[in-house]
Amino acid sequence: DTPVAFTNTAYYFPVIYGYTAHKVEKLGDLLTPLEHAKSLLPPVPSDRLWVPYLGWALDAGVAALARFPGLNGADLATRVSTREPYVWREPLFETEAPAARFRVVAYDFGIKHNILRHLVSAGCAVEVVPAGTPFEAVLERKPDGVFLSNGPGDPAAVDSAIRAVSGLVGRLPVFGICLGHQIAALALGGSTFKLRFGHRGGNQPVIDLRTGRVAITAQNHGFAVDGASLPPGAEVTHKNLNDGTVEGFSHPGRRLLSVQYHPEASPGPHDAAGHFQEFVAMMDT
Repeated sequence: DTPVAFTNTAYYFPVIYGYTAHKVEKLGDLLTPLEHAKSLLPPVPSDRLWVPYLGWALDAGVAALARFPGLNGADLATRVSTREPYVWREPLFETEAPAARFRVVAYDFGIKHNILRHLVSAGCAVEVVPAGTPFEAVLERKPDGVFLSNGPGDPAAVDSAIRAVSGLVGRLPVFGICLGHQIAALALGGSTFKLRFGHRGGNQPVIDLRTGRVAITAQNHGFAVDGASLPPGAEVTHKNLNDGTVEGFSHPGRRLLSVQYHPEASPGPHDAAGHFQEFVAMMDT
């Protein structure tokens, strides 16, 4: 039971293979006895030594990746969405919710709780509904605005949401974030495409084409909106300074605002948090 060095035990955490030996809570946990680490992974022929085992695990991981069907055409949003509507009342941390001035229906495509907190703190009474909710059911609730959430997968595969948003845009103010931004573009007749690598992390620079202001944003997405596919009246408002892809657009005539990044990012950056007030201003007119 002699502990082995971290440089060796690291090989017993082949993440690509889908296993972790145990929960790491302190530095001492990284000094895992060899036999214990072996016991937590699939059986390996006894003649396989340390480094050959690593190769075997990586080979298995590569084989698993080869079987992965990819994200094109994958409607993951419907799978992760809430099954029943619910009301959200919690404001941002260590704040008190103001009196609600607006009723908002939020589509859940994989919604982040901090988005809901921002909406409540902006003066909204929020009801969250499943991804497949038809637009007629939303209109029956008589909201002042509609929010389209973030979520996983291919936006073009979420057919029910695209149909619903098509029926809502132009009737009510609509605000979309991430997948919701992409679905809003598709609902207008635009198109989306898969990025080669995607945008990940909390340091993505985005320029507001209307003001020239640059914001550092948090992003986690693999698809993007084709700006050239947007209909007349829609205006690309934001672009990514790294690759020039669309990061936001609006359609003033139809009271639509959407951004690709995450203005609600917690712990940050918070450069783009003002978009929630833009949504409130649309509902206030």
